[in-house]
Amino acid sequence: MVLIGMELTILIFDSYSLKDKRSVVKSILHKVKNQYNVSVAEVADMDTWNKAVLGVGIVGNNGILCEKVLQKVIQFIESNYEVEVTEIEWYKY
Repeated sequence: MVLIGMELTILIFDSYSLKDKRSVVKSILHKVKNQYNVSVAEVADMDTWNKAVLGVGIVGNNGILCEKVLQKVIQFIESNYEVEVTEIEWYKY
């Protein structure tokens, strides 16, 4: 069994309030969860209106496949939202 997780720090463009941030983050969480079947949540910087830290995790029996799914999650977020991924921290068990 392989458990791989990552923490994505993202900057949200055109976010001028916590309400703006919440709408973007909720959309990201919902779409990523449904499309890639991973666990995802906002894990830090909840009171900062233009920055979010998302935790994404996946469990499987093939580490390479799990890592590819998480790479696709990163590409999906960067290409479909007005955000910039500034930092990625990987956790592998």
